[in-house]
Amino acid sequence: MKSTHNKHLICPVYCLFLFFLLLFSGCAEKPAPEEIPAEEKIPKESWELVLITGPLGLEDSMTQEAWLGLQDHAAESGASCRTWQPKSNDYLSIMEEAINAGAHLLISPSSLQEEALLQLQSRYPDVFFLTVDYLPGGTDKNADFVPENCHALLFAEEEAGFLAGYAAVMDDYVKLGFAGESRQEGYGLGFLQGVDAAANMLGRDVELYYGYTDKLPPGASILSMIYPWYIDETEIIFGCGKHMLKPLIKAAEASCSAIIAADTDQQALSDTVLLSAVKDIRGAVHSALQRYSSQNLPGGSISLGNLKNGGVSLAMESCRLKNFRQQDYEKLLETLSRGEYSIHRADEDGVSPESLCSERIRLRSPD
Repeated sequence: MKSTHNKHLICPVYCLFLFFLLLFSGCAEKPAPEEIPAEEKIPKESWELVLITGPLGLEDSMTQEAWLGLQDHAAESGASCRTWQPKSNDYLSIMEEAINAGAHLLISPSSLQEEALLQLQSRYPDVFFLTVDYLPGGTDKNADFVPENCHALLFAEEEAGFLAGYAAVMDDYVKLGFAGESRQEGYGLGFLQGVDAAANMLGRDVELYYGYTDKLPPGASILSMIYPWYIDETEIIFGCGKHMLKPLIKAAEASCSAIIAADTDQQALSDTVLLSAVKDIRGAVHSALQRYSSQNLPGGSISLGNLKNGGVSLAMESCRLKNFRQQDYEKLLETLSRGEYSIHRADEDGVSPESLCSERIRLRSPD
């Protein structure tokens, strides 16, 4: 069945020519921006709450959301706070400097900081660590891995992915793709389940390309994986991962296709971004710090942001889908609240992309 969007999204041959130029003229991902210089030392004054950023500082959208949550708490409580941006990936030295300057809570918004955090949490048992969107010491959503002076903020990516997949098919897309990193498998499996649910609801057959960028052969790139998808007239791709969105946007603009983004609202980056499946990082950090200040945030534990508590959602206020509107989204949420769909998690036994497909889905892997 041909999508009603094809006449809008599948451009003439010259679009594919542009895509060829993009793929083969060295237009793969640009080098990472230069690291922003940091101060040599944290100032001598005491900073109670410190957010450790990556080299991009607050230019990283998830780190920006964590900082906003920290600022919200500081404005209410009067606690002193700041960000600290390392010159390089020497997170151990930066975190230790912050602790020596008086910080009694460090917020870590990147799994790249995990190794340093695990070393310091035993060295400084009186310092509390708050991780955002990763579980220190383990890969499953299991609190047994979390150190006693640490609390992990996690998000139900399967539920966010389900919303995105369901919305895309209900918006008449029938040729879709998922491209992400295997550590975000929840997004992909949720997306597949949402696509399947909507396809069965509409009685419609759909085609879904499904691939992980960190499992590509040596020398392969994101563009080389998704290029055949666009040649095959894939209409919309759900892209997950920090290094995923920019090359996807370039490819989508060249092939007149569309994108669903993940983690934070990314619609401002390009007109090709029609929807974002988002995590309420700001709210989660704010809530955790409120509990911490009232001595009600347990260490060695996790908090999970999900549909029930508003931790994951679709950014409908900036949605560009044509047929899936706010009332459709609210109806979907009501359906999910009644338990009419069971969303399987990536860590469940026997769960795989193939096991979650009905006869309505033609699942395709990267060539």
